[in-house]
Amino acid sequence: GRGTGDGVRSRCRAPHEELCRALPEIKYRSRPDTHRCPAPRAPCPFMPLIPATPADAPALSILMEQTFRAAYGDAASEDKLKIHVARSYDPGTIAQRLRSGEIGIWYAPGATDAASDAIGYVQLGFNVSPPAASGPAIEVQRCYLRPEAIGTGAGAWLI
Repeated sequence: GRGTGDGVRSRCRAPHEELCRALPEIKYRSRPDTHRCPAPRAPCPFMPLIPATPADAPALSILMEQTFRAAYGDAASEDKLKIHVARSYDPGTIAQRLRSGEIGIWYAPGATDAASDAIGYVQLGFNVSPPAASGPAIEVQRCYLRPEAIGTGAGAWLI
């Protein structure tokens, strides 16, 4: 059934339990350790995304490789996948790029707020020069979900 949030301890960072109860058509439900939004099995749309820090790079590297392989694992040979993963999802490179401010990564929390429990992430590139922009811009470079989160509304939450 649909939960109301009554009697469940809230860890949410914004007061939104009343709003969640007021939106029965919403396609989300919060993590089990928070209140219950009206619809099942997806992250609450009002829970903030968590900004990644360089310390999160090892866990994000694993998440990035897993979600990339889930999305494109059958599109290339294993050798090509290994090259791409090594080049694109190296924890040291992720940490360095986060420290430099070149990119920002926000992840959608899973059962806990730890990056290792994340269900997906979005990566933004800062001060990029896309061909259609007249100056520096922000670019959505990556947005991936774990396969079990696809179809839950979590992708819209990330974007």
